[in-house]
Amino acid sequence: MESMNDSFNVQIQTVPPGIEPPHSRKSHPKMAPGPSVPLEIKYANASDLGALVSIEIRSFPSSNYMRSTYKGCDPLAVHTFKTVCSLEYFAKSDCHILAGVDSETGETIAYSRWNIPAIYGVERAVDTSLSIDAQAQMQNAWAYAPKLNKGTYMFYEESIKRSRNRHLKQTDIVLELLCLT
Repeated sequence: MESMNDSFNVQIQTVPPGIEPPHSRKSHPKMAPGPSVPLEIKYANASDLGALVSIEIRSFPSSNYMRSTYKGCDPLAVHTFKTVCSLEYFAKSDCHILAGVDSETGETIAYSRWNIPAIYGVERAVDTSLSIDAQAQMQNAWAYAPKLNKGTYMFYEESIKRSRNRHLKQTDIVLELLCLT
């Protein structure tokens, strides 16, 4: 089996809001390239999950799902619950969680979660074992749930499950989540 490198570097060029990116079909006479951000992409460790959940929450502040599921909930309680729930993804061998770290500031600014089936032989380049405490939290995730709209939460989870079963093959590589701050 092959193992992916611990990290790799990319350069991302930002484009000001309202301006089409250079590869867009539309051309814009006022478009000027934005500053370049050196970004290191690396496998996340279990200890990174809290920071990644923060990025996820900041990435979708006004989504219908977040508004209707967590309406009126304490933001810290939402963060705790989502962090505990992310342990389940981290524990799955087919789930590859990557963090994008600004090479200049050291700040984690991006997060992606990929499902790469084992048949491709791609092993994660980090220790995927969870502490006994983390395993206990994962097994009892609902104990960490704020007073959320459980109906909306469960509807969303079941919808994802049905869609995956209907549209995906067991050999499909899937980008499940991409968050940027």
